[in-house]
Amino acid sequence: GSMRGDRVAVVFHCEYSKHRGPKACDYFRQLDRLNNEYPKLTFPQLFVLDGGYRNFFRRHCEMCEGNYISMWDDAYQPECKRQTSEHRKSWSEQNGRSKRCSIRSRSRAPRKTLN
Repeated sequence: GSMRGDRVAVVFHCEYSKHRGPKACDYFRQLDRLNNEYPKLTFPQLFVLDGGYRNFFRRHCEMCEGNYISMWDDAYQPECKRQTSEHRKSWSEQNGRSKRCSIRSRSRAPRKTLN
């Protein structure tokens, strides 16, 4: 069947929920605003996991499968460096372009934080 967005809670996170998780949440909200007439939203219940997966695992490891491995673990350093380099390059290219109007400035709804 079809999914009703008003009955769905979407939880965004990354390891610490400091950058990637909140950024993904903001982007998802922008897309929802583009597809609806203000103030309607398909997915009004957006959340960012407080403290990220790291904090969630510490508090609720019984709900998780496997072990928690930090993104700073030596095994992930080459991948982390590669992605950081790609992110910086992308950021530089975007900020070198002419300024455009931001959807976010007009339609950003406050996001909720799950504790």
